[in-house]
Amino acid sequence: MSINRDKSEIAESFRHLLKKADEMALDKKKDDLIERFNLEENTKNISEVNSNQNKILSKDRLGISNIKRIPKNPFSLNKKIKSDQYLKHRKELIIKLSIILNKHIHYWLQKEMPKFSKLQLEKHIYTLLKHLKK
Repeated sequence: MSINRDKSEIAESFRHLLKKADEMALDKKKDDLIERFNLEENTKNISEVNSNQNKILSKDRLGISNIKRIPKNPFSLNKKIKSDQYLKHRKELIIKLSIILNKHIHYWLQKEMPKFSKLQLEKHIYTLLKHLKK
């Protein structure tokens, strides 16, 4: 009988532990729900503050309705989104640079290339004459 009694005591203590675990789980769920509710209230308050800031920013300031703000880092570019204005300026710069380079190349071909080729030709003829003398 003592073995049966020990088994029943072990079973009783195990049931008691399970009840305690269930109670602790319920308390934890309650705490989680309270925290979640507090977080929801905080996000509502933050969204209200943000909406108030947007209302203030959208109003005309000193009669100026559209004020372009400088970004935090004006040198950083959005790598994904390129505006039409950026593409337009880029195209204009490419055209201007190509015109300048074409002018320089044309000048070099017309003025400097004959001088350069003349000097190269003279050097080449001079070396040929040296070889012929030998």
